[in-house]
Formats: sequence, structure tokens, C-alpha cells
Amino acid sequence: RVTPFSMKMVPLQVAATTANQNWRLQAIVQGEWGGSGFVRLAEQSIYISNATRLDVPSNCSASQNQPYQIQVTWSATPGISYEIQRSNDPNLWHNAILVGSLVGSSVMDTDVKPGQAYYYRIRAFQKNHTDSEFSPVLTGIALAP
Repeated sequence: RVTPFSMKMVPLQVAATTANQNWRLQAIVQGEWGGSGFVRLAEQSIYISNATRLDVPSNCSASQNQPYQIQVTWSATPGISYEIQRSNDPNLWHNAILVGSLVGSSVMDTDVKPGQAYYYRIRAFQKNHTDSEFSPVLTGIALAP
């Protein structure tokens, strides 16, 4: 015999009253399977924040100083991490390669082919889930030896 299944979802509301606060919301979907009590069906955590976005990285450049290498640089802020992405098309980022995720002001991309153009963008982020918009797209072309 199949027992009917019922599910109930309750909307969550959060009111932010202080700037730069972060919350972790955990939604749990439970359902009652016949008379056996509630069964956990799904669980999802999301992070919300009213924190001010970080500044977009500035003084960004992609330079070709050595064969088979492109150095990407930016002005770093202490305590901020940076994500550097690379694409083969300046307008398509859904398949971007993560070149680095680091604290610092430069990264050397050595996985490049001479004569090919590569496009980079950089964003700042912190562990509390605040981030910046991406920088303008940078262009680098790897030199041949």
C-alpha cells in the first residue's frame, strides 16, 4: 500500500538593521511519509549579506615579459583575496579558467601558447562572502622565444 506524501514549506524572512552583516540561511524541506514522521528531503544553505561591495581591482595589466608567460598584475589591498580568470574570448566567461585565487598583487600564467591572445579579469573577495565586480577585461599575447 502506498501512503500519501505531504510537504510543507515555510517562507523565511530576514530584516537587516546593521550594515556589514552576513547571515547563513539554512532551508530544510521535510515531508511526512504516511505515519512514519517527518523525513528530511532536501537541505540548502545560502549566504546573504548587506555588506558593502569591495572596490573593483585597480591598476590592472597583463604583460608579456618572458616567452610562454603572461604576468597579470593589480594593486592589492591588505587582507583582500583576488580571483583571476582567463578566457579565449573577451565576451565569453562561462568556461573561464581559474588562473589563480590568492592574496597578492600578481600571478604568472604559464599555460599559454605563443602568438595567441588571452583575456583576463580580476575580482576581489573576502571569506565573509563579500566581493567586487570584475575588473575591465585585460588582453595578453604570449611571446615566442
